Amino acid sequence: MLIRGKFFENNKWIEKVVNYPDVIYDCLNGTDKNNNIYEEFQSIPIMNETYESDLNTLNIYEVLAQSNFPNEYLLPFKSVDKVKEIVNFIEQNKKVTLQPRFKSSSTQHYYIEKLEALEYLVIENGNEKRYNKLTLEHFLKEALKKEPVFRHQ
Repeated sequence: MLIRGKFFENNKWIEKVVNYPDVIYDCLNGTDKNNNIYEEFQSIPIMNETYESDLNTLNIYEVLAQSNFPNEYLLPFKSVDKVKEIVNFIEQNKKVTLQPRFKSSSTQHYYIEKLEALEYLVIENGNEKRYNKLTLEHFLKEALKKEPVFRHQ
């Protein structure tokens, strides 16, 4: 099935015709069940179990993981608050995105990739820096002081 939608790309809205989505986030929380849209999308998982005050990236991933959302579309994720947990996750997944649980205007995101040997690439705000395991652990310790609850994928 196809649907016409608007997509924000390169700082402007572009109208496209695309396949139906894999999941829908229902901002209205099903307030008008008589609306034909719910009947049309009845075979698509609709996420509306959370309230805006509870919305954070980790909660969204947890709700999707517990719903009938296809797991092959979910990246591995975990809430962490210890450097060792982050390093272990990097070792397992080789490439991770590390970010605070709650988004804000000051939110820091870190892309971390394990390179050959014990070298790691960290991209922060578009700036690339390489670390060995010891200096990476020190960097992560300082990052956790700024934003103590991270999730990664």
